[in-house]
Amino acid sequence: MTTCCEPIPNDCDSFQVIAYSIISVDPYFEGDDKDRLLVTTTTAVVSGTLTTDQIPAYAIAASCDEIEGKDPQYLRVCFQVQCRYAMPCASLDYDKQQAKALRSIAASLAAATGKPEATKDKKLTTTK
Repeated sequence: MTTCCEPIPNDCDSFQVIAYSIISVDPYFEGDDKDRLLVTTTTAVVSGTLTTDQIPAYAIAASCDEIEGKDPQYLRVCFQVQCRYAMPCASLDYDKQQAKALRSIAASLAAATGKPEATKDKKLTTTK
């Protein structure tokens, strides 16, 4: 089982879950402070690993409709990276080939010994 925010191997693709809000710090803002919240907390899943410099740009780009007409120099993004996960690495194909070879060996042994195949109708899995 993969746990949240574990180190991501360099050869694996990854994704992260981020939560963000966008506010306006415009000194000429007219209205109540509660109206400064332009985008309420939004959760997004993003492929790859965004740096802390890239997340605000992502949030603003993803929220163009909600912030239309607001002066970009006064926009601030509050964000939190909630989790990071590694996607299965490219070696998954190797694991499938290995499982197929093990099934073939099990079938050959079952035929040679006359015993029913132990892996029949069972999913053969590999672990790392």
